[in-house]
Amino acid sequence: MPQLVQEIVLSAFKDYPLGAVNLQELIKRSYGVSIPHNTIHKILRGNGLAVSQDSKKRRRKWVRFERHKSNSLWQGDWTKLGDKWLVSFMDDASRVIVGYGLYSNATAENSAEVLEKAIEKYGKPKALLTGHDTQFVTTDEKKLGEQHAFQKALKKHGIKHILARVSHPQTCGKIERFFGEVKQRLHHFRDLDHFMYWYNEVKPHMSLKWDELETPAQAFRRKASKEIKASMEVKIRALESSRET
Repeated sequence: MPQLVQEIVLSAFKDYPLGAVNLQELIKRSYGVSIPHNTIHKILRGNGLAVSQDSKKRRRKWVRFERHKSNSLWQGDWTKLGDKWLVSFMDDASRVIVGYGLYSNATAENSAEVLEKAIEKYGKPKALLTGHDTQFVTTDEKKLGEQHAFQKALKKHGIKHILARVSHPQTCGKIERFFGEVKQRLHHFRDLDHFMYWYNEVKPHMSLKWDELETPAQAFRRKASKEIKASMEVKIRALESSRET
């Protein structure tokens, strides 16, 4: 294996800790050379940076759905991350992570807190898809939830709550795959905030405009309505003004 090829692959992986298929296109764009993904995978495995994933070899038996406009639908869920709990909300159309938080406990109050911060930054979604977990719905009153912090936040903003089918994880498949990526790649970054910035602003997403290496953040802006774009411009100007003072 030529030393230069190995150096290019390892250098690209340092900036984009991704799999061979993703790196193949990124290396072609960034370095101007074509390296087969099989060769890239072999180099990564030889350096302990990749393993075979049998799940990717199996044909999917379900069809993915997605919204076409930003803030049409968000997905939300919790996962265990080390000794903490991570809650995240993802925009379905762009895959951008609009909000996240790391807590000692997974609670409805923490879900509502992260949701409020996400709405403040990105605007509110028309609908939000979650599972039936108690962090999102009440045990006794799944439809009303008057005393439930997260349900109260949804009602406050007029957000439609869509519950995923029971025992059907594919319904929230996008955010589940995102959680898998967090757990697989977080050790390459200095902290969770650094990873989230990379995921939203740096890493191209294969489900978006891959030929343009589009990131989730770029897709969110592209798919946003005129109202969302205008609101984002106002927030950017306000942020720039606060930095100047």
